[in-house]
Amino acid sequence: MSSPGLIDKRSLQFIPYRDCSSITFEGKWIHKDGHAIAMEESASLRMRLKNARHLYALFSRHDWSGKVKVSVNGRESDCFDLYSSYYFQQCVRVLAEEGPRNVDIRVVILGRNPHSRGSQMVFNGILLPKEEATAPVEPDRPAVLQAKQETPAAPPQSFFDLQVHMVDRYVDS
Repeated sequence: MSSPGLIDKRSLQFIPYRDCSSITFEGKWIHKDGHAIAMEESASLRMRLKNARHLYALFSRHDWSGKVKVSVNGRESDCFDLYSSYYFQQCVRVLAEEGPRNVDIRVVILGRNPHSRGSQMVFNGILLPKEEATAPVEPDRPAVLQAKQETPAAPPQSFFDLQVHMVDRYVDS
């Protein structure tokens, strides 16, 4: 899968994985420091979205990361390698559709590359166009979950603020 290239961050809203009820984790995962880490090769990530057209996922890349495969509604969409010899976060497009539709996106680990020390997947959250981020994200959600989603405890950090923080961390290292 290719990087989305240049994107206008002002038109996107970052939603941390823990604030989005449409994301489920299958297998063994650890949740810490604002990201989820897959701890076994059979672990996978699933996102069910309603009326989605574009979706970006924010992953952390490092020397323990491996290759992953993305499928949309059961059809393989793309594969990409999260390995990097140094740590950084990358925004990757996992959905680009002509018109809005309900989608079931699944990201599974394929394994290591020849250089990586492991096959981890480290997931931070999703980025949606602002008009899609305000719409319900999960089809057929119970009303209790809908009310909880509409009144978050704290507003999610904007992608711009997150990227400034990432650059500062990179410079420090």
